Amino acid sequence: MDKEIKLQPVRKTPMALLVDASLKVQKTRVIADVRKAHLERRRMMCPDTEELLTRIRPVEEWLDSRLRSLMVEHPTYWWTSHVRGLGKLIIAKGVGVIEKFGKYYEVSDPLCPTNGIVEDYVTLDGEGNIVELQGVWIPGIERLVTPSKQRVYLGLTPDSKRVKGRMLSYSSDGKMMFWRIGSQLLRAGGKYYYFYVRYKEYLTERELAKGTKIIPTPKERFCVNCFKEVVKKKAMYCPDCGGDLTLKKEPPGVLYAGHLDNMAKRRMIQLFSDHLNVVWRQSLGLPVRDPYPVEHLGHSTIIRPEDMMDKLCDNKNCSICQQINVVRKPRKEKVAVA
Repeated sequence: MDKEIKLQPVRKTPMALLVDASLKVQKTRVIADVRKAHLERRRMMCPDTEELLTRIRPVEEWLDSRLRSLMVEHPTYWWTSHVRGLGKLIIAKGVGVIEKFGKYYEVSDPLCPTNGIVEDYVTLDGEGNIVELQGVWIPGIERLVTPSKQRVYLGLTPDSKRVKGRMLSYSSDGKMMFWRIGSQLLRAGGKYYYFYVRYKEYLTERELAKGTKIIPTPKERFCVNCFKEVVKKKAMYCPDCGGDLTLKKEPPGVLYAGHLDNMAKRRMIQLFSDHLNVVWRQSLGLPVRDPYPVEHLGHSTIIRPEDMMDKLCDNKNCSICQQINVVRKPRKEKVAVA
């Protein structure tokens, strides 16, 4: 009789797998919801769409619940739980995208660490065949040795754009998740929101000092020569001067207000990403370098991750909560209509 093989629990966290599955399941559920809504407008229904929603919603709920539980055990939770705007689910998805950057280094690879644990693992070769190899597993946060490398991986640099015919040089899921996190930080109105406000004021003063004209972002196609919007949606040329029309290209000496806002928002997300990298690596005992402006540009001011904590956690006996200065975004006063 064959002996039973005892399976050993995996050392790697399943957060990367669960986040990848959660994003795909969420996309499928949204597609089904949209199809159902369109059918209801036409007074129709699809049994398969209803069945898909019935089956996929429990899966999505289980994934979200499991991600929240894993986030509580994560090394960065002591910090993320004290930042306003960071719920357990959304930050778990951001962390999972970084976990996905981990990889095995073959023993023969010159970059393979000599002090790592050699493990057997399975991968696919160029022809799609299963190959068994030996290597050392390096988690994503260990590969992202500096906050700058993490910015590049998450697509948080201005040149992180899609180019036709080329593979992406960054994680599209990472860029999407961290822009979602940025939106949550703005809505929460905590310390990251006030950093965004101050940086946007700085950008405005800088551009005006250079003589740049800041105008509202055009809703329609824009003629650079006539300096006006053209309301015709499918028009390719200006009806007055015959010049090319564009949606995103700014005329020389002009900056769209939407572009300026995205610049400030991206800088805030970069700061949050840098803080997450530092907190994560410090919690694991990994080396941390000074910020690039301090190390190479001679700057002296450092915004520490602890300086941005502004939320009380669920633990009543938390020692960190006693040291936090809670900052709230001022609410807009409602004007009574006579």
